[in-house]
Amino acid sequence: MSLVPYIICALQEVYDPEVGVNIVDLGLVYGILEDQGNVRIQMSMTHRSCPLTSYITGMTEAMIRQSVSGVRSVAVELVWEPKWSADMVEPTSRNRIG
Repeated sequence: MSLVPYIICALQEVYDPEVGVNIVDLGLVYGILEDQGNVRIQMSMTHRSCPLTSYITGMTEAMIRQSVSGVRSVAVELVWEPKWSADMVEPTSRNRIG
């Protein structure tokens, strides 16, 4: 059984506090890899010098660990290509961030 749908639900509870939108809807999550409970999240930030990088990546790992049963390990990998843009934001959330 794949844990990916449960991981997505957990990630939807991780919000970027600057914009008030979760990291999935912001388009920050580029990939979710799961193999026998070992999870790797490939994600980006809105910009390389984001002051909340440690906070958001830490919350990402913590939310998966506490919300998804069967997780053995979690690794968060920052990916800078493709460069994040506002076009990656879900349309319903795009209105909230302007």
